[in-house]
Amino acid sequence: MASNITQQGSLTLNDFIFIQGANPTRADEYLVTFTAFNQPVQISLISANNTTYDPIVQIIDARTNTIVASDDDSGNGNNSLIANFLPQGGVVYKIRVTSFNTINTEIEHPYTLQVNSVVGDVVLEERLSSFGNPQTGQVVTFQGVLDSRDYTFPSPSTAAPSLADEYKLAVTAFNQPIQVSLTSSNTGVYDPFLQIVNARTGAVVAFDDDSGDGLNSLIANFLPQGGVDYRIRVSSFNTITLPQTNPATYTLQVSAQVGQAAVTPRVPGIIPPPNTSPLTLTGDTAQIAYVVYYGRPADNSGLTFWDTTLTSAGISYSPRQGDGLTGSEAGAYNQIVNDFGNSSEADNLFGQLNNRDKVNKVYNFAFNRNAEQEGLNYWAERLDSGAITLANFALEIGLGAQGDDIIALRNKLTSADLFTNSLDLPEERAAYSGESAALFGRNWLSDFGTTVSTQAWVDAAISSLVS
Repeated sequence: MASNITQQGSLTLNDFIFIQGANPTRADEYLVTFTAFNQPVQISLISANNTTYDPIVQIIDARTNTIVASDDDSGNGNNSLIANFLPQGGVVYKIRVTSFNTINTEIEHPYTLQVNSVVGDVVLEERLSSFGNPQTGQVVTFQGVLDSRDYTFPSPSTAAPSLADEYKLAVTAFNQPIQVSLTSSNTGVYDPFLQIVNARTGAVVAFDDDSGDGLNSLIANFLPQGGVDYRIRVSSFNTITLPQTNPATYTLQVSAQVGQAAVTPRVPGIIPPPNTSPLTLTGDTAQIAYVVYYGRPADNSGLTFWDTTLTSAGISYSPRQGDGLTGSEAGAYNQIVNDFGNSSEADNLFGQLNNRDKVNKVYNFAFNRNAEQEGLNYWAERLDSGAITLANFALEIGLGAQGDDIIALRNKLTSADLFTNSLDLPEERAAYSGESAALFGRNWLSDFGTTVSTQAWVDAAISSLVS
């Protein structure tokens, strides 16, 4: 960390295509974190050749994707200067570096980005984005998602704040029809918008919103020309805000009638393969109990205590893998179940609920959904009969999770671990204590399941908690 950050960069043809006014240009993005709020920050963007590359610097609220500060020429010459920005607590910011002028040649446009904080420190993280490996075939299909890894981009139709992915497009046969479709199973919250862009000029040469089924997009008869590089832009007609309760997932498919198509993704746009491996209760995973039963990230002291207790017992328990519990392992398991189940926090959460409502509450903590009817009946009957305790039930459904449930729970656990491990200052640990802090943690963690928190989301949340 430092109070003054200097970053050297360059805008090139390989960067994300951005439209600034009427001018197609390029853009870089940086994630920026502040440790002091409502204190002046100065952000400058300087280019040695600012007559041909007219710098523009913008500050974006990364949750809403809205521009909260922007400058073109307040610096020397055509350079940019935001002289007195006051960051707010609980907000994650991105800095966009772009140009007022069109960038469409092979010439690199170097710049210097400086962030100076009068009070506190600044962390600047470059959002590296390169193109990955191409997929080639007569029909090429990609699964993607618009999320926090992607570029902030105004909706092409409404100018509403949104997000975008890019793909390079090449073909082996020119002036022959190709079909490009963009579909989503989640069009209730995400209205797909599809464009084909001239990669050099930035001009949109084909686009579609709703020609596919429902709100899906379809460009049915595009004729690529020889000597032109193309990019496919995947974006949204409507606003996308973060974090997303329902993900903006999509399927992009390119079909060539003659020859083959080669489609190359920009790396952040590809969904990482989900981790569906079974969970195991060990001396490193007591966080599971906090997430499934309390619905929140663990506090440092509690997590340390239970990790130590489970480590001492040598427990390694995964019911999905057929594990049983004996001896010291059974003792440690019963201890965590009994202590969690008899806590005042458990009484506050579940004390006034019937067993069916208790089951649904645990399911929502773990998976962001109610129990299916069969599971609801089964677990409620076992609780009614006294065959199982609520804490025992919560731990068992977490450790036994499969399919979409294990993906959601693992995303929650990763986010919770990041939150707990970031409580590294005495004032942060003190702030995350008591009923109001527990409610804060539950509300924060409920946003994750389809997505995973970033460090910046965590830092913003903890700053809001402390302030």
